[in-house]
Amino acid sequence: MILEPEKQDCAESISHRLTKTRAWRENLSTQYPDDERNLRAAASLAELAKEAAALSDETWEELKPFYKFDCFLWREAVSLTARRVGFQYGRATFPFLVRNLIRVLSSSNAA
Repeated sequence: MILEPEKQDCAESISHRLTKTRAWRENLSTQYPDDERNLRAAASLAELAKEAAALSDETWEELKPFYKFDCFLWREAVSLTARRVGFQYGRATFPFLVRNLIRVLSSSNAA
C-alpha cells in the first residue's frame, strides 16, 4: 500500500514527537524515581507512537486541515499533547490523543 506523502509525513511527525516525549519521560523517571507516572506515561507514549505510525485514513482526514510539516505551531501542539499523556490525560487512547491535539490546534488557530 502506497501512502499519500503528506499523510505519511503527518504519521511520522506524530510518531517522532511521541517517541521523543517517551524518552524525555524515561529520563525524568530517573530524576524522580518515586513518581511512577513518568514510566507509565513512557509506556503509553510508546504504544501511541506505534499507532501514530499506522495513521488511518479516517484520522488523517481529521488532521489534514491542521497539518503543516514545517510549522512551529504543529510541532508545539503535538509536543504539548504528548506531554499531557499520563498526567492530565491519564492513560490515553490514540483517538483521544487526536481529539485533544485537534483541540489544541483549534484553540491556537483562534488566538
